[in-house]
Amino acid sequence: MEIYQLKVFLEVARCLSFTEAADALNLTQPAVSAKIRSLESELGTTLFHRLGRRVELTLIGQYLLDQGPELVNLETRLVQEIEELKQGKRSTLKIGCMSDTANHWLPSLLFRYRQQYPDVQTKCSQFDSVEQLYRAVTSGEVDIGISDLSFSGFDEIAEIIIDTIHYSLVVSASHTLAQQSWLSLKELYHHPWVLSPETAPSRIILEKRLEELGLSLANFSQVEYVDSPNLIRTYLLEGHYLSFASNLEFQVEQQANLIKLVPLEEFALGTPLFLLLPKRFSQCLASLGQSGSQRQHGSEPIQNFVNLAEKGIQPFGQWSRRETPIAAHTAKAQDPSQSRKSASSLTPQVARFQSPSVHVRSHIPQHTKTLTLTIGTQNHTIQTVTAGLIIQKLGLLEHFLPREGRYSGTQYQIQWWDYSSGAPTGGQFAKLNSNPTISSSDFTVYTIG
Repeated sequence: MEIYQLKVFLEVARCLSFTEAADALNLTQPAVSAKIRSLESELGTTLFHRLGRRVELTLIGQYLLDQGPELVNLETRLVQEIEELKQGKRSTLKIGCMSDTANHWLPSLLFRYRQQYPDVQTKCSQFDSVEQLYRAVTSGEVDIGISDLSFSGFDEIAEIIIDTIHYSLVVSASHTLAQQSWLSLKELYHHPWVLSPETAPSRIILEKRLEELGLSLANFSQVEYVDSPNLIRTYLLEGHYLSFASNLEFQVEQQANLIKLVPLEEFALGTPLFLLLPKRFSQCLASLGQSGSQRQHGSEPIQNFVNLAEKGIQPFGQWSRRETPIAAHTAKAQDPSQSRKSASSLTPQVARFQSPSVHVRSHIPQHTKTLTLTIGTQNHTIQTVTAGLIIQKLGLLEHFLPREGRYSGTQYQIQWWDYSSGAPTGGQFAKLNSNPTISSSDFTVYTIG
């Protein structure tokens, strides 16, 4: 099926007349009829019922009328992008993100970008769900996406960490918990909560972390789900509910001292903020970065935005090589064995939680297996207190245990044992090694000062 055949069909379907379609297309009626017959022959079905001088769409014709414009629009967009690449320019940079990023993180970066590159127009599109953002990036609706969820499970998207954001408990400034410097989710089960919809990144991140800790929202006595930040603000200020959000949200209310963010033990580390690119752009930018010839191509506005976004993470860590992160990502995809070392050297040395992957979240394990981890510590010994007590208190082990690939259906049961000295710990370890009844599915680790 040719695009021009499809255009002729869409015009006939719009007019429901071969004669009117021929006039609109500046063709003869026999030429229009020939194009439709050729298209029907290729598809092996009729698209119109011929009723004398009238025509009506068949069921398949109606389906093609509904879906066909997407192909025509895609062809138009590709031709436009190719023409811009040939001319060495891209007049518009299209960026897609969620509302909290668009309202609080992106504006200052866009301002700096427009100050440095005034000839490039920027267009920002906001999406209500990560699924919509994914479709926008892969379809070409946007050139760049920004997300606080990972898209590492999708081969057609490349991602770069450009910043770190932090998630916290959110309360009104008059709430009794607002004065607390540090809290745990386990202390807050009996309070009323208000949360975003299940497609919101904050909700996904919260539920994923609870799952790692063997918990769920069902453990909370009262949870309300609302569709907008304005409703959440009302619940917080008027009902003294609790909520969960990133430091990008409710910034105006924080500045007005209406809302407070209280750190949570379970979210002691920050989470990454990702810049998303279609693979066709990332590979192009990688080759341009290696050849140093980006000024000869229309990808320059995208490359400039990536470079500017990367500067935002310099306080957290510097790239140790001149090669761009996109180049490293592409090299890793082409030859993982050759690029593992270089990729690790490019990663900023920042301790972060692993952001939930959109791909992993949609996967439903077919089989569930429970592995028991028994860990012995000496929490009263200065040399080992940070190795055991802090990791246990912050739930770090639960977060960084493997949960993908062969462990995608695995549940972990962690048992912590505190010993006063190394001798009992060593004795328990020796007892474990000599006990033939221990299950091979259980793992026991003891830390000795």
